[in-house]
Amino acid sequence: MGKRMAIVRGESVMPLYSLVVFGRNDNYNPDFLYRLQTTLNFNARALQNVGLLRDVEFVVVDCGSAVPLREVLVLDEAVASSTTFLELSPHEAGQFAGQSGIHVSRAANVGIRRANGRFVGMQGADLLMSSASWQSLLSVLEAQHHNLLDLSKACLLVPRRQIPWSFVARQPALDTWERKLLTCDKATAEHEGSSPSIAGGMGVVVLHRDIWKEAKGLDESFDGYGYSDIDLGFRVGGYYPWIDAASYGVVCYKMQHDPEGRRGRLLRDGTIQINTPWVTPGISSRQEDWGLPHVTIAPKKAKPKIEQQDSHSASRWSGRFSDITPSDPVLFAQPDVLKHASAALGMMQDFDEKHWELLTVLSWFALRRFPMNYLEVGPTHGRYVQAVSTASPSVDIYVLESVREDSIGHAPFSTKVAMSLLWQWGHKGYFRPLIGEPAVTLEQLAKSFIGPFEIELAVLNLHSDREIEVLPHLLSLVVPGGLLAIWSERVELLTAALEISGPLIKGNSSIYVGCSRCTAFIFVQDRKAESTQSIASNAAHRRLPSTGLLTMLRLRTTVFLRQLQLAAIRLGHISRWRAYIRTIAARMSLGR
Repeated sequence: MGKRMAIVRGESVMPLYSLVVFGRNDNYNPDFLYRLQTTLNFNARALQNVGLLRDVEFVVVDCGSAVPLREVLVLDEAVASSTTFLELSPHEAGQFAGQSGIHVSRAANVGIRRANGRFVGMQGADLLMSSASWQSLLSVLEAQHHNLLDLSKACLLVPRRQIPWSFVARQPALDTWERKLLTCDKATAEHEGSSPSIAGGMGVVVLHRDIWKEAKGLDESFDGYGYSDIDLGFRVGGYYPWIDAASYGVVCYKMQHDPEGRRGRLLRDGTIQINTPWVTPGISSRQEDWGLPHVTIAPKKAKPKIEQQDSHSASRWSGRFSDITPSDPVLFAQPDVLKHASAALGMMQDFDEKHWELLTVLSWFALRRFPMNYLEVGPTHGRYVQAVSTASPSVDIYVLESVREDSIGHAPFSTKVAMSLLWQWGHKGYFRPLIGEPAVTLEQLAKSFIGPFEIELAVLNLHSDREIEVLPHLLSLVVPGGLLAIWSERVELLTAALEISGPLIKGNSSIYVGCSRCTAFIFVQDRKAESTQSIASNAAHRRLPSTGLLTMLRLRTTVFLRQLQLAAIRLGHISRWRAYIRTIAARMSLGR
């Protein structure tokens, strides 16, 4: 992009684009501060990466925080200098506080009215754009005139895709977010309920400042939740065309909220008032006092701060992720975990005890820890991948499929897994399969991995000595808090693997041999939590015949209950079919 001509507005230089967000430091969503500071820091860094930060102004409307947002947000120097905070007093904010705590329409208008950009965009406080999207957006805004369109006389709508809660909950660092936006595939769905033709549910609404003035912003009569964006779309759309910014390669990414969080509960139980739609003929909201024009709001700046973060992705296992790992694989079998493992196994498939224990542990880990990545070496079925993916849809999955030589007429097993991930299991993360000798493919993966090569959850299926060769390297990749499971039907292979593992594992790690005598679990403990209950004694090496009677009885009980469950399901299906047949027969009889 070439050098731009500076546009002078009064005594200052007018930026090309102003981005308006709003919020309040009130713990309405417990992770709001993380979301807002990540949004500001990430977008500023994305702009800085392509040399365009000077063209953008960030405007944050603080809606009556007792402790101002600018004092608590951790912002680096680049974004701190580019961000203007407009602080409303609690009294001013209280005059238009809706049941969600913030009057969205007026909060947005306060920022839009005072923004300095030639173009002004309005978005939520948890939306990210990549460097490529930012570059494309500013390029088309700078050009302004195109063969068929003048963007100063159009409504540009940026669609939003949704990053699953399983990723957001880990509160990743900026580097991890950058990698996610680079690798999340097309399965990352557009936000449910988006209607670009009427500006509903979009990520960012971008208008020239003159159109915002002509429309008189959002209609502040909408003091509850929803519809204000659609109303704007109808009003502006009657006079100017709308354009999907995806046509220019511009999309943004929304951080999904906790499905069980406060916001979702308030919406479900009707506590948050839903706006009643109405029709406003013409483009203007007919509100001359939109955006509190008579209130003097002095723009303020935040002091830059630096947040220290660990380098590896597991550094954010905190809060709900700090649960002590169960001391016995049987203890992983909690009700929700069993339900999930059963679904992965397949309710109508024959029960296979040898897979059940590992399936349960993987389900627990994926449901409780939301791992960033999962690596499986030597797969023979897709049950483990399914259990991990469906529990943590954002997880990056790597499969190293053992293939000794070229084959004709046989597709790799990973082909079926790839299709199932995308079209059956609703996977929203990255998937990369490699085929060949395990030691070779692991080395290839290490050389071509995006970002630091580290693994949080891994399964090593031992079919031959070829898989054992990768064990030393694999052990070095598992991060603190992670888990490596070694599975084999051949006792001699598992014994050999444990003989190798014992001297290699760290002093804060432990080995547990599964009670089904075909699985070993290696838990890598976080050094910060060494004082807590450990899986076993440090570096304890339990040999294969060590399964206790009580543990075995527990497993057998779990297996028996599982078999009863499957039998009940089958009987239920039979009963429903019998009832259906009787109904059809009765109708046929009446027909005669």
